[in-house]
Amino acid sequence: MIALPPNVPDGATLEGLLRQACQAAAWRPALYRQLLDSRVLVIVADALAAKNVARPDRVHFVQWKRVDGTAAIPFFSSARTFFEAVPNGAKCLVLDTRQLLELTRGAILHLNPYSEFNLQVMPSDVDAMLRDGSLVVPESFTLASDRQVSFRGVVNPPVPLLDALTLLYSQLAHVRGAYLALVSGFYDDARESLLLGLDIDGDPEPVVRDSGLVIRDTYHGPYDLDIVHLKSGERGLVTYGFEPAFRFFDRRMASVLAAPAAVRSPQ
Repeated sequence: MIALPPNVPDGATLEGLLRQACQAAAWRPALYRQLLDSRVLVIVADALAAKNVARPDRVHFVQWKRVDGTAAIPFFSSARTFFEAVPNGAKCLVLDTRQLLELTRGAILHLNPYSEFNLQVMPSDVDAMLRDGSLVVPESFTLASDRQVSFRGVVNPPVPLLDALTLLYSQLAHVRGAYLALVSGFYDDARESLLLGLDIDGDPEPVVRDSGLVIRDTYHGPYDLDIVHLKSGERGLVTYGFEPAFRFFDRRMASVLAAPAAVRSPQ
């Protein structure tokens, strides 16, 4: 019988989110939050191998060669995913994910590499997660009050983006509505851009960060895309440029998205 370290995580929550995030970008913000708060298994060199490295007194994580020839450090969400990759077992540690990221900065990591649903974590991702707790932190700017901005509907809306954002906002009870418009006047060169307006009850920063990650992964169109927080009760240039027809999400949609699929009666 192969002995495992104490406190081995069961990985159920992380693996569930990983499965959902591989299928829909809307779940990726929740996945990265859960990953940062999880404990994981990581393979370490055995005592014999450690004698051949420069600093045997330090922990040495095993790296595997991938198909493209690059090396990555494998790590695992549970004993099950660990033994899928290493059926005969190996020496391993249980670490908080944050500890693992700190100890392996500069390396590529691969979560559950032998599972159907897996995740590659690049060095830039590690730096962002440790620094900001998120892969994307949008830059904020102030729009001059005398700037003339015009709004109109998006003729060919980016459907994959809107579907992903709709699913994301359905998970966030404090998002009351979301709008998308094509605007001109935001930039000095007069080019058009997309503007995402969010009606949020509470702190908008977490929602903006999650939206930024989903936008990065699902939108590849020709326009720049900015986000604005629509503050209830304030009259402002941007707030009142959005028309009801520009709304693609409201709170009533959340219960519909969360409802189980209808069961068809046999014919």
